[in-house]
Amino acid sequence: MKQNYQHLLRIGQFFFCQSRYILRLITLLFLTHTAHAQEGQIHTQLMVKAAEHVALALDNAAPTHDDPYKKISLTPLPLDTRILIPTCATALNYSHDHADLAQASIMVKIACPDNDWFVYGTVKQQRLIKVIVANRLLVPNTLITAQDIEVKYIPERRVRYAVFHDTGAILGTKVKRKIRSGVALASNLLCFVCKGDSVKIIALADGLSIKTQGIAQQDGTLGQTIAVKNSRSNKQIMATVIDVAQVGVAI
Repeated sequence: MKQNYQHLLRIGQFFFCQSRYILRLITLLFLTHTAHAQEGQIHTQLMVKAAEHVALALDNAAPTHDDPYKKISLTPLPLDTRILIPTCATALNYSHDHADLAQASIMVKIACPDNDWFVYGTVKQQRLIKVIVANRLLVPNTLITAQDIEVKYIPERRVRYAVFHDTGAILGTKVKRKIRSGVALASNLLCFVCKGDSVKIIALADGLSIKTQGIAQQDGTLGQTIAVKNSRSNKQIMATVIDVAQVGVAI
């Protein structure tokens, strides 16, 4: 917009010696343009205030800081600049329907208590969740390293499977199927223990731990119970995946 104003002024200066009428015309256009810009700023300020009102209401209803992996993105939609905003001697009132807080679009009533003027504005909300995404194409059997992944916030509605929030939790895991760049790494795409892998079996008994080696008979992610063959006894046992290449059993 500022460039447009400078452009108009340059035109005015160019025509100064040619015609005062054109200079006055350009000046009038400049002032009209400025007035429209100021009106637009007022409309924008109203919607920014509306978004701040919604943010406070959401925080009071369910504080987002309770879940460190989630946050809410608010986007105020622009008001029609053809709507006239009257002068209000007192502060404008912002209100909403409590049920709207659960919706993607939240209607906010902006009203002047001095008169009967009011207008409705819309604030869009997106609930985001922190995930780990691939930053390049990952093919099956790739071992995940720090160079393969990055942290992003994506819309929660796009999450279909259990996702991971911390990069350290999945370093060393193996890709089960092709993962495109930008796709969130979910439990169905990775295996902490893959079929045929050599794994460490940790047996817990009376506060003591006994460690031995085994061969995984199934793919598994954190918390899953899979079949593992003890390399020493050659017996098959059921064990729980507790980390990359590690399973645990209670005896």
